[in-house]
Amino acid sequence: MTATKSKLQYSWREDSRVRGDAQEIGQALEELSESTGRPVNGLTADDVVEAARDTDSPLHRIVFATDDETAAHEHRKDIARLILRSIRITVIQDGKERQAINYVNVRVADQGPMYVPTSLAHRQEDMRIQMMENAQSGINGWLARYRSLDGVSEVFELIEKASKVLGTKIENAKTKTTAKAGRVPLRRDRQPC
Repeated sequence: MTATKSKLQYSWREDSRVRGDAQEIGQALEELSESTGRPVNGLTADDVVEAARDTDSPLHRIVFATDDETAAHEHRKDIARLILRSIRITVIQDGKERQAINYVNVRVADQGPMYVPTSLAHRQEDMRIQMMENAQSGINGWLARYRSLDGVSEVFELIEKASKVLGTKIENAKTKTTAKAGRVPLRRDRQPC
């Protein structure tokens, strides 16, 4: 597959684990999208995997970056993460039932990233701060994804205000935690467990 010269500038999402030349990959996907013959130029995961079988494709180096055994193991880990992110518990609070996330992904001191019960994360201040940071990251990601929607600017303004309030709460909690511990807060990079 020969990538066409695109007028679009491609880049990876800030927290992406994908490595490679985003411009080259974006152009390959653009060309693939245009070649599907579908009226909307949509792509499926199968389209991408099939195109990546061509060893000359820039997609090949990413999609087939590992041997099948390693790829199968990584896929199973992705399924395990999906299970941990998807399982919910029913909580009864003030006589009302509601669904709650059972596990959250946080970085545990001296152990690295892992999924812990949400109830534990609520009680541990450093984990609670990470949960708030994850929430803010999700809000900001949502804003970035849907910013181009017309006619809903007032909704974006409200969500941006909420994100700023959450940011203030995060900074206050970090300052309080840092003052208690007498240390400088560490940057928490998101990595999958």
